Amino acid sequence: MPNKGLSSTSSIKYSHVPQQGEHAEQPAFVTFREWTRANGGYIHSSLRFVPVPSGTSVNAIDDIERDILVLSCPFSLAITADGSAHALLQILNARLNDSDLLTRLPPTWTERMLICSYVVAHWVTQDLKTLEKNPALGHMPYLNTLPSLARLSTSLTWNAAEMHCIQGTNLYHATNDRKKELESDHKQCQALFHKVDPELGDGYTFDRYLTAATYLSSRAFPSSLLSASPTLHQSPDSPAYPVLLPILDCLNHTRGQPVTWQVDKMEDTPPAYGHSSVQILSHTTSNTSVTPNISPVSSTDLKVSIKIRAPVSSGSEVCNNYGAKPNAELILGYGFALPDNMDDTIVLQLGGSANKWEIGRNGNTDREEAVDGLFTDALEIITQGSKPPQDSEEGLQEAWDAKLDAGHFLLEAVRMKLDGLPVMAPGDPNPEPSSVRGSVWEVIVRYVGGQRLCLLELIDSFTQKVDSITAEMVSLGMSIEYEDEDVYEDEE
Repeated sequence: MPNKGLSSTSSIKYSHVPQQGEHAEQPAFVTFREWTRANGGYIHSSLRFVPVPSGTSVNAIDDIERDILVLSCPFSLAITADGSAHALLQILNARLNDSDLLTRLPPTWTERMLICSYVVAHWVTQDLKTLEKNPALGHMPYLNTLPSLARLSTSLTWNAAEMHCIQGTNLYHATNDRKKELESDHKQCQALFHKVDPELGDGYTFDRYLTAATYLSSRAFPSSLLSASPTLHQSPDSPAYPVLLPILDCLNHTRGQPVTWQVDKMEDTPPAYGHSSVQILSHTTSNTSVTPNISPVSSTDLKVSIKIRAPVSSGSEVCNNYGAKPNAELILGYGFALPDNMDDTIVLQLGGSANKWEIGRNGNTDREEAVDGLFTDALEIITQGSKPPQDSEEGLQEAWDAKLDAGHFLLEAVRMKLDGLPVMAPGDPNPEPSSVRGSVWEVIVRYVGGQRLCLLELIDSFTQKVDSITAEMVSLGMSIEYEDEDVYEDEE
């Protein structure tokens, strides 16, 4: 929650962690540690920030036992929509005459637009050498530790040759749609900044907005954590939106990593392990406890912490668990993909249906429901919404023929989708090493491979469906005929 009460680091004369020898950190992280401690946050003394090509890795320099709190972020350091709006009004009104003061920001601004504009305001005022004159902008020590746009690797940052490698896939369309959204958002935000002061507007570039939006998509926690009774779930009465939690967001993701996101009362000393616990969320792929939904609250008396649930050996990376996510979401929002991701999904939509079905790999909890929903859509298309009477032999034959046609129709649709995928496999050489980065090519191969597996498993499912329908028809003594129809339309 950005506010003028955040402490700067200019008067701090200490470093909480010795910064000499092989474990010394870059100056930006030394400052970040000092800023964290000055504002009531906590970083375990055995953690070190290590530069890697994609950003930063957090490694242990000593063994860390299980069930230990390793990071804490006070609610007051969270970057939220409300806090961002309050800070932005201060910054913009400081450049306006009393008669022109803003009482609120445009109601069309989303939470993302508010938070991204707050982040961008740090860079714009730094350019104008007025950052230190704006106490409402208190997160520069945090932002200085984050990777530049050139080091971000979501599909929104890919060049034309890299995007061409995924042409025709769900990710290709999703990336283009997201970019259009961000470009529209940026124009609205920049226009207000420019109206207040052209210098502010000139510094509010799309690249900066894209950078801030990527920070938000790749590092965000749900706002529903900022509560004395946190939850990972939301309802229409209690919606959650992404917020930035400095300190906590420095850990990278490992699928299935056992961790706890925990809300505690603030203390004057580093967190006492297990003390002052208000509510614990066990955030793992297999065990997530929930609490009743409650609106997020603003409190300077609470903090969010991460507790590791498994021991970490010296020299190993300390990781968080972002939850079960398909590679398309990881690439678009985070900039990486997992090999053989069992949480992968593919999105299918039948021409003539408004429904989009996100269908996961075999064993996915919601897979059967999605497969049945897709079959129901196919049946609706085949029958054009009519239901033949089944109280006669002719009507019963017609009903079963429609089911069989729907099964064959889906098989053909999925095969067409499979044939439309780019042709590549793990180990295939990069076709354009001069224009397609090696790291991006590896991500693309993992993504396409996951899509192919999803489709192959769907072909198995619908083949079994057709076989089951055929067997039932034979047992009922019905004739079996099938006429191919091509009414499938790929998702756009």
